[in-house]
Amino acid sequence: MFKSLVLVACLACIGPCSPDGAELKKVLPDAIETECGECSEKQKEGSKKIFKFLIEQKPEEWKALEGKYDPSGTYKKKFEATLKSMTN
Repeated sequence: MFKSLVLVACLACIGPCSPDGAELKKVLPDAIETECGECSEKQKEGSKKIFKFLIEQKPEEWKALEGKYDPSGTYKKKFEATLKSMTN
């Protein structure tokens, strides 16, 4: 999960981005807004694994990403059931 933490640093603008991280950072706001409508199944599954890891193992990093990409909590409310099912 080291790659996940490097990716989080990139997304939170506190670390360098790999080419993949830079691309994700560019498309992440739209992916959140459209519920990952353009994502492949593989991308959706990978996202779930990363989210689950962050929620359970790195809550401070998760909070930083929430603050950056969902400061009003709009999407958190929308995805609450999905997030809850990932931590069970």
